[in-house]
Amino acid sequence: MRPPVAALVSDGPFTPVASLASIVETQALAEIAPHVRPEFAPHVRPEFATTAFKSPITIWSTVGEWVLGGVLLGLFVGILGGLFVRYNSQGVRRITDHALTDPIEAFVWGVGLFVAVVGGAILIGLLGAGVIAIPVLLVFFVFILVAEVFGFLAVGRYAVGESSRIDGGPRLVVLLAAAAALLAGAVPALGTAVGFVVGSIGIGAIYLDHRREYDREFETRLAGPPWLTSRVRIGAENGELTRFVVELTYWAAGEEHDLVQYVHDADRGDRDVTESGLYANVFGEAGAVEAERLTDPASADDAFEHSLTHLGENLETFVREFERRPDVGPELQENEFDEPLSDGELRDAAARLREQRTEVLPYVGYLLDEPGALAHPVGRQSSGG
Repeated sequence: MRPPVAALVSDGPFTPVASLASIVETQALAEIAPHVRPEFAPHVRPEFATTAFKSPITIWSTVGEWVLGGVLLGLFVGILGGLFVRYNSQGVRRITDHALTDPIEAFVWGVGLFVAVVGGAILIGLLGAGVIAIPVLLVFFVFILVAEVFGFLAVGRYAVGESSRIDGGPRLVVLLAAAAALLAGAVPALGTAVGFVVGSIGIGAIYLDHRREYDREFETRLAGPPWLTSRVRIGAENGELTRFVVELTYWAAGEEHDLVQYVHDADRGDRDVTESGLYANVFGEAGAVEAERLTDPASADDAFEHSLTHLGENLETFVREFERRPDVGPELQENEFDEPLSDGELRDAAARLREQRTEVLPYVGYLLDEPGALAHPVGRQSSGG
């Protein structure tokens, strides 16, 4: 007989959780079994005291059970995912953005957190405190279920974004997510693997959303060596651009130097372009910064587009002035690996900067289309150079 928690999560995509839960729970039951009368808790039996660590990794024995499990998982993802989209479309958009744009990083973080939490619970169980480990596993199991929903919602968004013939909005995203969950839950073995991968990506995406200040970061290598890089960071809430950073950096003489930066932050009056206007912060020697006002108070999306335009129009000026700086120029001349950029390299850099613009602006456009953003394809990060 399987312990109750292990039985709860033993089937379908959650089989890996079941095997780990079973180890911890049987150890806990072995501790308390001698002190519990069977008539009050029939599932707590003395035999657990001698069968700890013998619970097998269970799989469903019939195809019908797998199909039923897939249907239940699909319904769960469809219902909970629909509620998330209905009442927190912004959070769904941010988390699924992380899952779609950084799937490998999200997967690594997800697996790491899974191993850390479950491994810690097992260690607690081995040390004789299995009763404490059970609540930890239960709470984490609920978190895995939520992460699984976000993972499948990302699958739904990917399907919508990749098919030019699909146009149904957020509801279609939820429908496709539920369909993907149904298929994953109904296919033996493969469903377990897919569920684990999707769930791990969901866990990692939630973590990345919690850790990062911005919704998306675009980084484009424009030229090099020496490395000239453009970075764009964007954050939005409720269909409004709340913060952005557009910056140009130059790697030379063993360190990265800031050349120019455009900033908007709605939470800081001195950086809120709707109150103070847009500034280009040009960096000079010894950390000196010259702030050039570019616009009067303007909307955040207009200021953002103006930032990209100003950087593109003045790219060569920013680079050449930096290369002529007394604290930089001599080192560039002496270092055979860090020679000043040629005119041809700068032209190529300008072209890559325009390519980055064509990727960033559509992404900003869909950020401003809440909640319809969920039905839009996610902008890809550029990687010139």
